[in-house]
Amino acid sequence: MRRASSQLVPLLSFAWLALVATPATAHHDPLSRSEWRVHRADGAVGATIVITGQDATTLAGLRDAPLPPQGAAGGARDEAIRALIQDAVTRGVRVTSGGGECQARPLRVTVRRSYEVGITWRCPKALGPVVIDLSFLASLPAEHRHTFNIDLGDGQGAGGGTRRDALLSPEQHRFEWDFSPTPGAPPSPRAERPDRVDVELVPSSPAPAPSVAQTLWLGARHIAGGLDHLLFIVALVLLSGRARTLLVLVSVFTVAHSLTLAAGVLGWVRLNAAIVEPLIAASLVLAGVDVALRARSAGDTGRFQRHTPALVFGFGLVHGLGLAGGLAELGLDGGALAMGLFGYNVGIELAQVAIAVPLFVLCQRISERRDYAVIVLRPASWVIGLCGVLWTVERVVS
Repeated sequence: MRRASSQLVPLLSFAWLALVATPATAHHDPLSRSEWRVHRADGAVGATIVITGQDATTLAGLRDAPLPPQGAAGGARDEAIRALIQDAVTRGVRVTSGGGECQARPLRVTVRRSYEVGITWRCPKALGPVVIDLSFLASLPAEHRHTFNIDLGDGQGAGGGTRRDALLSPEQHRFEWDFSPTPGAPPSPRAERPDRVDVELVPSSPAPAPSVAQTLWLGARHIAGGLDHLLFIVALVLLSGRARTLLVLVSVFTVAHSLTLAAGVLGWVRLNAAIVEPLIAASLVLAGVDVALRARSAGDTGRFQRHTPALVFGFGLVHGLGLAGGLAELGLDGGALAMGLFGYNVGIELAQVAIAVPLFVLCQRISERRDYAVIVLRPASWVIGLCGVLWTVERVVS
């Protein structure tokens, strides 16, 4: 009875934590961006605002919106979604000049890997102190970050005007700049016009790429925020009776997921998230079985070493496709893609090391107990496998 209770308590505790801590939904990285350009002569401000599908769904309330059914004639459903997203973003951005309200004029919504919303504002008079308030960020999760880039339209920068960058968040979502004429400088050609100026689309250059530090943070957060990835790392630690074994398994996993991460981000491999996410969850089922095999061998590593590296490599290929989604949503290309991929992958590896090393040290100390397999390996194998089964079913159904 005592042995049974010693297994039941950790099993129930770990299972409760695993099931309530994080929903078993697909991974999402909280990052958006925007590119702004100012036309001083016209008193106009143009922007392209890029948000991911999940953020757009939250912002526009798409889950509760009365949308046309899937496959509706003429792409009615897609048009309705675009209209809701455009309206939500337009209402969620306020531009003022000299204290006067600038009127928004929505232009387009382009769907690529993310939603790109184009808007221009016409201001009531020549630009003075301008405040751009992206208030829609306040409705997104606290960890969300928004990379903001603006061309000030002064003709002083390479290929355009002086550029300014800012990293905004749900708590800090305003950008301010004083465009008032410098004393003694000649007025711009249309600075004296008192009437509103209606303008066409201000062409915008590609949205700004996040820095290496930002993509590094994004990769680390992707691991920390994904309970399925965390549980898989836990499984790797539990399968490793020695530091050398852990090094081999983590290296195999890293090589595998790095390959498919790069292939997914570069567009060489495209697999729908509806397939990838259930496969990631299913990998936990097999990982749980492998931990159970080690528990049966009472810590003897000889049996599992023959097949585990190959199994981990296969799992790594699947996990890499899931990890690729977070960076692919940003739509980077060229040098920005290379640097983003580097930072993102480094962030993932640092997060994995930060989790695996302390846990391995702790397990090594506990493994000195004769009942280590009973109180740790066996309950953990059940938790990992059970979570894998539940999440596989949930992701297939959803």
